Amino acid sequence: MADVDPKELARRNVPLILLYVLALVPVVLWFVLVGGGVKGATGRGANSFKSKAALLRRSERQIKTLLGKIKAPEEKDRPFTQAHIQKFKELHEKYAEQLRAMREFIAERDAQLDRWFPDASSTRGLEWEKLPKHSDYVTDYNDRINDLVREYRDIVVPEENVAPRVYRQVPDKRQVRLFQKRFWVQKFLLQALREATAESKKAGREGAKIQEPVRFSELPVGIPAAGGKEKKPLVEPIGASLSFTCLFRDVPKVVERLLAQPVAMRVLSLKVAKAPFLIEKSDINLRVDGRDATFGEAYYTAEFQTHDDFKGEDHLDEYLPEPPISVTIEVEALDFNVKKPAEKPAEEESSSEGE
Repeated sequence: MADVDPKELARRNVPLILLYVLALVPVVLWFVLVGGGVKGATGRGANSFKSKAALLRRSERQIKTLLGKIKAPEEKDRPFTQAHIQKFKELHEKYAEQLRAMREFIAERDAQLDRWFPDASSTRGLEWEKLPKHSDYVTDYNDRINDLVREYRDIVVPEENVAPRVYRQVPDKRQVRLFQKRFWVQKFLLQALREATAESKKAGREGAKIQEPVRFSELPVGIPAAGGKEKKPLVEPIGASLSFTCLFRDVPKVVERLLAQPVAMRVLSLKVAKAPFLIEKSDINLRVDGRDATFGEAYYTAEFQTHDDFKGEDHLDEYLPEPPISVTIEVEALDFNVKKPAEKPAEEESSSEGE
C-alpha cells in the first residue's frame, strides 16, 4: 500500500472534519457553561448558584409580604386619603390658634412694661418706639415717684421722719426705657405686698414694711449699651431684690401675689430671718423686747385678770400681736421681645361670630 500524504488526506476529507468539529462544540460548551454552573453551586461565593437561588427565594418572600400588605394593609401603612388631609388641616388650625393665643398672652403681659406714663406731659400719647425729651421726662418721672410714695406710704415709710424707701435713681439718658420698666416693676412689687397683707391689716395686725429701697440688677442680660447692636434675646429678665418685714403667715401670700401681677414674674430666692420688735402691753403686764432680734427669756407671761372682756385663747393674737419677720425676696420680671400677634382676618371673625 502506497504511503498517503496526511495533508492530501485532510484536504480530501474537509467536510468530514467539519462535521466532527461541529459535533464536539456542544460538548465543550456544556462542560464550560452547565458543568461550571453545577460546580459553582458547591461554592460559597456571592455569584454561586446557591447564593443566587437563596436571593431569589428571599425576593419571592418579600414580594408575597408586599402583596399581602397591599391586599390587607395595616393602619400605619394605609395611604393618606382626603379624610386624613382634612384632619391634618384641622390640627394645623388648632395648633395655629393655640400659638396665636400664647402670643396674645405674652403680648398682654409685655405691654405692662413697654409703655410710658399715660398721663405725663412728656409721654402722653407717645408710642413706645419713640423717646421723650429727657429733661421733661426726668421731671415727670420724679413726680410719678412722689405719687407712688403717697399711694404706698404705709409700706415705703415704716416710721415717721424717715425718707421714703423707694427706688428713685435719676433716669439715664441712654436707658430711658429701662428706667420706665423699672418704675412699673417697683409699682407691681409694692402692689403685691399690699394685696398679700391686706387681710392682716384689716384684722388689726401689722402689714408689710419696706426695709430698704428695691435693688435692681445693673443691666439686664441682652440689653446692649448705648450704640450697641447686639441682637436681643427672646426674654430679658429684669432682676430685682426686695427686703421688707411682714408676719410669717403672710409670706406665702406675698409669693402668690407676686406671681399674680399683670407682668410675668418668677421668684428666684426667698430668705427669712428674725426682725427687731418690741411688744409692750401695760394693761396685761407684758413686755417683750426683741429689738436686738434675740430673746432674754425662754418664755414670757402675761396677766389677763384685769380684762373682763377677754375673748378666750382663740383670740390671743388680739392681745399678743404676732412679731414680724424680715424677708428678702429676689425676683425677675420677664420682658419679652416678641412681635405682636397678627389680628384675625375679618372673614374669620365674622364666621366665628356666625357660629
